[in-house]
Amino acid sequence: MNTRRILGFVAQVLSPSSKLALDFTWGKMLRNVDSTVKHQTYDHIEEALDQAMEWLEQTKQCHPDYPDKLCTLAGLYQSMAGDNTVAEELLRKALVVAETRDSPAGLQIAVPLNSLGLLLLQQRRGEEAEVVFQRLLKLVEDRLGEEHIEVATILENLAAVQRQTGHTDEASKTRARATEIRRRARDEDSR
Repeated sequence: MNTRRILGFVAQVLSPSSKLALDFTWGKMLRNVDSTVKHQTYDHIEEALDQAMEWLEQTKQCHPDYPDKLCTLAGLYQSMAGDNTVAEELLRKALVVAETRDSPAGLQIAVPLNSLGLLLLQQRRGEEAEVVFQRLLKLVEDRLGEEHIEVATILENLAAVQRQTGHTDEASKTRARATEIRRRARDEDSR
């Protein structure tokens, strides 16, 4: 018996709704999707993704990281099945769930916000993406500080949106701020 099977058995025996058991089953679902791609049975990708989504929905109450798993699934729908509509639905759902679970000091909504912003940017829906990235920027600045390295990443994404929507001067200023934050972080690390 291989290690993966033993761990799965132990996880199920301990408690089928334990985090260990849920994470094991989630990993199994993702390996099924990966196997479908490796064997080039592309017509079965959506079926494997749908099975993973169905299982996730059935067990969502047990998942403390349910919004993150929705984001992962959204990324898979987008990249493997080419289904941006389902991906967007999942990201918006992850955002709603994260908002209800997030503590005042938490950043659980950051992942779905960033993922949604990137999806909207890719779809050339710049005005919507800008609203999402502005919200994310405020959240991260408030929680981590205006000079945090994560702020630089958000600013770079925001600059891409601003360029896409034709606001090149604004994009240059936003990009310059991101570059300055990264420079200061690099200088701090080298001390």
